[in-house]
Amino acid sequence: MKLYHYTAATLAKGILSEGLTIGHLEDPQGKIIHGVVWFTSLPFPEGTGVPTGKHTLTESQAHKAKRVQGVLRNKFTFDKTRVRLTYDSQDLPSYQVVDGQIRGLISFEKWCKLVNAPKRWAKHIGLSAFHDLNSLSDEELFRLHKKKGNSKESTWYLYFGKVSPDVVQAVDYKVGREYVTYDFDAHGRVEMALAGVECVGPIAHNDLAGIIKPLHRHETVHASIMCDEPLEKSIVCVRGGGNTCFIEFEEKSFISLRTDDPAYPVSDIYQWIDRNIDELRRCKERALETYYKFYPEKKCAS
Repeated sequence: MKLYHYTAATLAKGILSEGLTIGHLEDPQGKIIHGVVWFTSLPFPEGTGVPTGKHTLTESQAHKAKRVQGVLRNKFTFDKTRVRLTYDSQDLPSYQVVDGQIRGLISFEKWCKLVNAPKRWAKHIGLSAFHDLNSLSDEELFRLHKKKGNSKESTWYLYFGKVSPDVVQAVDYKVGREYVTYDFDAHGRVEMALAGVECVGPIAHNDLAGIIKPLHRHETVHASIMCDEPLEKSIVCVRGGGNTCFIEFEEKSFISLRTDDPAYPVSDIYQWIDRNIDELRRCKERALETYYKFYPEKKCAS
């Protein structure tokens, strides 16, 4: 069975390098369960509940996001229907309960039964993908619960654990209402720039590709800069080879490597920085310009 995971272009870059890991699930008691990946058998995102388009979180959405993340970095969300990742369910181990903990792939409805969720809870969550349930009267909500075929929770699947990046079958990008094969240069660069993530240009990109090789056929080696605060350090994020490296490029100061790897070519990356320092500075300037579009009040204050 084909399963799909929908995400934003800015998030796809990390998924294709490091795999699917960061997801959550709220149980019937309101407890947040981390490390849960959502899938659907629907080849189109309608009925999944993923955010469509850029918008500012409501107070209730921001409150929930803070519960999940601990610290809310901003109140913006981006279109998570843009990129569709395709998987084969046979590549994902079926669920089992180990020491009281669920591991592996399980349908959402089956999970609801496993945790003894209230009878209508699964349907209620399914309806939330189509409606703002908090804005409905009790009578309206009752009618929706009674109606059949108006929710898609039967197509949802949960994976408890990490999904390796090399099991992705296909990566597609939404153009209009259709999905076409994803191309980093044609689709990824533009989407990431709109979100404030500025990727290095073709010359620096090709130079980097001579140092780091992709882990699998869907990973794209690239380097990008994002501005979180105007006065923060100049940090370049280098992705590829199934890993992610962060370096302060003005001082050439190593910050972190997502996965420890003694063979990671840090010294070669330093030399790459020297050769492409002007491009990195240009990217930071562009990222800062986009940052001020999101936070114009910060520009006035600086």
